[in-house]
Amino acid sequence: MSSSFVAVGVVAIVACAACGSTAEALSAPDAAPDQVSPVDASDAERRDVGTQDAGPAGDPSDPGSGPCTNAPPDVTFTEVATTNFGKVYKVAYQVAGTERLAQVCVPSSAGPHPVFVVNHGGFAGLQNELTDRTYCNIGLSKGYVTVEAQYRGESDIGFGASAGSIEFCNGEATDVIELLKLARRRCDVDPRRVAAIGISHGGCVTLQLASRGVALKALVDIVGPTHAAPLYAYHAANRATGSAAEQKAHNELADNIPVWVGGTPAAVPQAYDDRSPALRAKSFTQTPIMIVHGTADYVVPHVQSCELREALISAGASFVNLHVNTSLSLVTDQVPSCAQATYASALPASYPGDHYFIVFDGQGHAIDGLAATATLNTVNLFLDAHL
Repeated sequence: MSSSFVAVGVVAIVACAACGSTAEALSAPDAAPDQVSPVDASDAERRDVGTQDAGPAGDPSDPGSGPCTNAPPDVTFTEVATTNFGKVYKVAYQVAGTERLAQVCVPSSAGPHPVFVVNHGGFAGLQNELTDRTYCNIGLSKGYVTVEAQYRGESDIGFGASAGSIEFCNGEATDVIELLKLARRRCDVDPRRVAAIGISHGGCVTLQLASRGVALKALVDIVGPTHAAPLYAYHAANRATGSAAEQKAHNELADNIPVWVGGTPAAVPQAYDDRSPALRAKSFTQTPIMIVHGTADYVVPHVQSCELREALISAGASFVNLHVNTSLSLVTDQVPSCAQATYASALPASYPGDHYFIVFDGQGHAIDGLAATATLNTVNLFLDAHL
């Protein structure tokens, strides 16, 4: 599992997964969540993004703010950087009449390019992706148009703020879907080749894309929440459990999730169901998916990923299961708190299958060290096989 990927591999998982476990990322605004109907949004998105064709032809030699974007007049592209593989743009766009911000990275190579949707963890903005541009650079090096939304209610110093309030895995998915619509209009994009990756909160957002009918060639969920009510119950029941860092995470999430959602599960059960993509697993069994988690995660316990796998299996999917011990060797032992499964004793050659479940013993919410390198190498092979 420790074969090489790219030099930035270790940084990528640590930096983005940690967004979901730091005090800064977990702090909530005082405002109540936007009241967006996920059912209405989902219906509209199925009609649009799920079957959308490319926009009218533009000039591929002008891939930034010129005609190649095919963007509506209320969308602005501002070039912020040039790299060895392409250009980076700050994008301002509209969602239901309010502004959202995003980073879009466009390869300098000739298209048509696949679209790579990167959904960050936490609730504090794009953060390191605006400076290190880890995933942006990975996407550019592979010839992907890479899009990264700053979700509603988030802000980044020197970049700006997206309107609205944090909703926890609901309106954030709408923000990403609207950004994806813009990406798929580009003259240098193949709108049929779209992959998405998400970490922590971004993993849930990524799963929501599939549950709302967005056609994806590949989906990667790393330590993402999949069932909101049990996640809230877990944190509420463990406020005084574990180390000081664990208690801080439990208390902040137990306090903030009801603010973001609009109440407790007892008060607004449907709102929690709306934020639980595992409950709609039947709608995305045909989407190639890779699920990655660590058994020592106290922010989003690995049982959330176990339950997603079981929901997909119940809906007809079959998985290749990989259990990796702390020495980064494959073992066939059962994973605690997961349903009984058969674990492979050898790595797939190129990950050509449609469903993979990978569990690392001893890894927390920020998968780190050689496990991070191994994860990104595996994700790279999965994307190559499907995109």
